[in-house]
Amino acid sequence: METFHYFINQKITTWQRVKFSIQAETEDEANKKAKEVLADPNKCPDNGEYEIIYESNTDMDVEENGGEATRELFSGNGKEIANNAEG
Repeated sequence: METFHYFINQKITTWQRVKFSIQAETEDEANKKAKEVLADPNKCPDNGEYEIIYESNTDMDVEENGGEATRELFSGNGKEIANNAEG
């Protein structure tokens, strides 16, 4: 009997935590600068520490993904066999 290998690619949503510091004269000024980072992540200071919050991983539905697949089954050689958008 042969053994066949497979893998599943699965799209999920997850939260990422970014810890950073801001230098300012007052906390109000620092809060204003931090809100700018919230509005534009590209403004995050270079001292940012990134952490994936794995407990927040949630499976994504096909509907949430605009009707596109969120789970794809592949053979061990990388050929797609099925996905959850095709039924």
